Amino acid sequence: MSGGETVKEIKLLSEFIDEEMEDAEKYAKIALECKEKDRSAANMFADLASQELNHAHMLHQQAVRLIEAKKGKGEEPSAPMREIWEWEHKKQIDHKARIKMMLSMYQES
Repeated sequence: MSGGETVKEIKLLSEFIDEEMEDAEKYAKIALECKEKDRSAANMFADLASQELNHAHMLHQQAVRLIEAKKGKGEEPSAPMREIWEWEHKKQIDHKARIKMMLSMYQES
C-alpha cells in the first residue's frame, strides 16, 4: 500500500469515527430527554450510544494500526499527516468525553 493510499484510508476512517461519534451523541441526548417518560426506550438509546462509541473505538484502533504498520516499514508519516491526525484525534477525544459525560448523567438518575 502506498503512502497516498494509507493517508486516504486514515482520512476515511477518521470520517467514519466522526459519524459514529455524532450518532453516539444523538442517542445519548435522546436517552437523557426521555428517561423520565419512557425508561425502557431511554435504556435502549443509552445502549445504542455505547455501541456507537465502541464502533468509533474499533475504527480508531484500525487507524492506529495503519499508522504503526507504516512506521514498521520504516516510513514515518509526513509532518502534515501527523498534524492532521493529532488534530482529528484531539477533536475526537473531546467529543468522546462530552458523550461519556452525558451517559454518566443518564446513569446517575
